[in-house]
Amino acid sequence: PRDAAGTSAPAVVPSPATTARDAPPTVEPRVAAVDALASPVDEPATPSTDTAATPDPPAASELARILDEATASFTTNEPDLQALNEVLRRLAAAAGIVPDSVAHDPADDSVSGAVRFEGTDLLARFTIDAEGRYAVQLDGVAGEFAEPFVARDLSFGFLDDGGRAGDVGTHVQFHPDSGDLVALQSLVGDDTRPVGWYLSVGSDGTHGDPITMKVADEALTIVGPRGNGERLHEAWAYDTSPYDRWLALLRGAASSR
Repeated sequence: PRDAAGTSAPAVVPSPATTARDAPPTVEPRVAAVDALASPVDEPATPSTDTAATPDPPAASELARILDEATASFTTNEPDLQALNEVLRRLAAAAGIVPDSVAHDPADDSVSGAVRFEGTDLLARFTIDAEGRYAVQLDGVAGEFAEPFVARDLSFGFLDDGGRAGDVGTHVQFHPDSGDLVALQSLVGDDTRPVGWYLSVGSDGTHGDPITMKVADEALTIVGPRGNGERLHEAWAYDTSPYDRWLALLRGAASSR
């Protein structure tokens, strides 16, 4: 689908607003919806009696930190597109489809499965719908986020365009702690503040629409993305190669139909 400006846009459009009086605010990604992935339960490790030293975490756990750093700018008016592309490449390099997780749903002819990232506790789920659109969503997990944010969503989608990713859409959104609106308003003030971005990437560059929050009248409102703040257009940012890597990873799962 295309917006009023004629640019490609992912398929799902979020509801205009939610308030803290209702369920915790969230905006659905415009890529195809995917369910949250329940983390498989591993056997608990036997506690060590050696208190002399604590082993360092695996080097690959740096990926979670890099992901936090790469997406932090998405709560500003200048999201770092290069950092996002780099972390998507790194995620694809560390990703592997979970054995036996791929399943075909004959009801809607979709394929779904799970992805793990070596050396981290990051998890993702992917779907391939009947029209051949791929969607990937990382679990909304806590990380090292600046106040007042406590969780983050990252999802993206694309089509298989002859072995290259086409009609690319990406959604990054942070979720604030809405438990104390007084404290939240002291951080946000009376203005709106970005909490994320929708991006569409193509041959004419990257187009972006902000998702914003505002605290007023004892309510937190999340609004986005259409008609909400100044649109982003970076003509230089037309690189879809990070999504090509995801297509290469997931393409074989489409044959599970």
